[in-house]
Amino acid sequence: MFSSPEEFLASDCLDQTKCLVLDIAMAGMNGPDLQRELTVRGRKIPIIFITASTDHTVRPQLLEQGAVE
Repeated sequence: MFSSPEEFLASDCLDQTKCLVLDIAMAGMNGPDLQRELTVRGRKIPIIFITASTDHTVRPQLLEQGAVE
């Protein structure tokens, strides 16, 4: 477990990570931002997104970025 996406990216766990569980809203870099950063870095780590948000625009954005239902 990491206190932020930035802490995860700076760790030596990237190569060992098999799946991530991310909240849509996190302090600093949010879940979708981390997904984009991992894509830029060529890391294909499956991600399970969770949220308590009722913002219905998030789901289509994540699907557009490669999420699957």
